[in-house]
Amino acid sequence: MASVNSNISEYQSTPQPGENRKVEEPRGEKSQMDVNEAENKLDTKTGTQNPVGCLKTCDYPKTVYFAAALFSYQELAGNILLGEAIERVSHGRYKIILPQNGEQDSNRGKDIRDDDLASVAKCDMILLNYDGTEICAGCVVEQQFARDLDKPAVVVRTDFRRSGDCDIPYNLMAGYNPRTELVIIHSMYELKKADEQVDNNLSMLDRNKKIQLLMADSVASQITLALDKVAVTKSIMPIEHREIIQEWAIKKLEIGPRYAAEILASLKEQNSRVHHPQIL
Repeated sequence: MASVNSNISEYQSTPQPGENRKVEEPRGEKSQMDVNEAENKLDTKTGTQNPVGCLKTCDYPKTVYFAAALFSYQELAGNILLGEAIERVSHGRYKIILPQNGEQDSNRGKDIRDDDLASVAKCDMILLNYDGTEICAGCVVEQQFARDLDKPAVVVRTDFRRSGDCDIPYNLMAGYNPRTELVIIHSMYELKKADEQVDNNLSMLDRNKKIQLLMADSVASQITLALDKVAVTKSIMPIEHREIIQEWAIKKLEIGPRYAAEILASLKEQNSRVHHPQIL
């Protein structure tokens, strides 16, 4: 395989207020093993997986809405592969909700939109894939709704092309949000790294399968660390105003009565956990 330049210093930048940067960098085998070992440590008191840097009182598993483009075979298959990898490497701490798997009982555009927004509201967190020279407009809308509801977020970009002239490699208007971790991954480097780990004596089919899984697990591991970090950030929405803010977020989008009722019921349960910080 041709040599690939793994120097991604062009992506490194000074973190901006409210949004942290986690830049994927080449790692030696030992350091990756250290990360895996840390992730697999058990909470001896509860017998459950205790994520890196996370309070033992975290409420797991958490549901994560995966906002990503879903219009081509490559996108649909990639979403499934990465979603499964995150659930696997996180040992079930995170359950990935893919909107492409949702059952639609209506062909009306508004119902489809409202159903997606209801799924965002029902989840604990949101994961956004911002690949492409132009990021998915639907994902931006889902991100804003999640922000209105004060959901922790992780943004992942595996596309090494840059877009715009700012310090983030995509449209600056979608960046700089609070309670958000940004994970930038150089996919060509990940491919080269995985290729070097697979036995050359295997058939091409077997090699490709192993490379695919190694890449997915490596990307998922970095996303999982970001999810662990943002999961324990404190809510910035005043507790005494949560309900009225959430109701306004629903009203301003004119979400239909059926979906609005589902959202409010889910948010009521989520709010009860916010009122008791010991189980956040």
